[in-house]
Amino acid sequence: MSALRRGRAVGALLLLTVAAAACTPGPARPVIGLAGVADDSVAGLLRDVLRRQAAGATLGPAIGLAVRRPVAGPPDIETEIRMARDLAAEASIVAVVGHAGRRASLASAAVYNARHVPQLVPGGASRLIAHAGAWTFPLAPSDSVEGRALVEFAAGRLQARRLAIAYENDEYGRGVRSGARAAAARRRLDLLDELPFDAGSDLGLLAQAMLARGLPDVVLLAASPRQLRRAVDAIAAVNPTPRFVAAVGGATHAALGVDSLARPTPELFVAAPWLPDPGDPAQEAFVREFALRAGRPPEARDAFVHDAVQLLATAVTTVGPDRVRLRDYLGSLGRSRPAFAGLTGPVAFGDAARPALVVCRVERDRLVPVWRPEADEAG
Repeated sequence: MSALRRGRAVGALLLLTVAAAACTPGPARPVIGLAGVADDSVAGLLRDVLRRQAAGATLGPAIGLAVRRPVAGPPDIETEIRMARDLAAEASIVAVVGHAGRRASLASAAVYNARHVPQLVPGGASRLIAHAGAWTFPLAPSDSVEGRALVEFAAGRLQARRLAIAYENDEYGRGVRSGARAAAARRRLDLLDELPFDAGSDLGLLAQAMLARGLPDVVLLAASPRQLRRAVDAIAAVNPTPRFVAAVGGATHAALGVDSLARPTPELFVAAPWLPDPGDPAQEAFVREFALRAGRPPEARDAFVHDAVQLLATAVTTVGPDRVRLRDYLGSLGRSRPAFAGLTGPVAFGDAARPALVVCRVERDRLVPVWRPEADEAG
């Protein structure tokens, strides 16, 4: 065979190979992985959501769920990473929703980005998650976003001009403080002091030292639910009439322990990434069905998981089960495509994201929504 013919043959073979690769179908039945964010009862509800969605779809195969149950006990990062590797290795899995908690989500993001698997993070969003890689998409507002929103609420609705910040000295607390500090500077508030603390701190002495610089109009707290009560009591003992705004890591009524917080002392507001709107029929139906299946009311993360599964099913129906196309679809939301209409609000990512957030007053047996960031933007 001449050199010319050999060259033509090789060229034709390459064209056939590229064409075959381009036409390679996705998995016969695309599967969404749930990594530690749903037990059997919640997974059953989500399968019903997918079945109802598929009934109205005209494109693409039925979508399955691969459920990896939550890890019992304290978070084990090695176990979470093994879970991520197992899910990423499954060819049928087109995307993953998870993991539970900030550290687990961030550690697993390295796996999904290396294996090119879209990851939707439904809760525990750290500001670091947004920079974890092109394949990771946070749904919940980050710690720094919570800090900024609480300062906007304090300055706008509470008319605060003097602010103090007390924060649990961990990744979450430092993230809230970072966002709050930037917002306070933008609002030109007088930031009297910043108080880091941990479980072993003498909060009484720390509160006295912090408030010796002057009495703030509002104290911004960033702490886990179990530390929040300690901080409120210690500061209220020094300043009997304070107002508090608090970031509590996305905890809502059940995890926060509202009954234990609502003693008749200070005025307390908390940021929640989502609370059901009783006037929204879709949210009412979700809350009712979730409580029936799971035996408890849904937390914010449950609503974000629901939105993530519906969003991925819509993406697969629209662009097919190819992981690259799914990543590009998610990145296009709020830009070349409209934001996805979820239970938690419009879903988009990156610069197009408008994170759901609501500030609530803590009352005796409930959280009462009083402010959303978009309310002031609209006004």
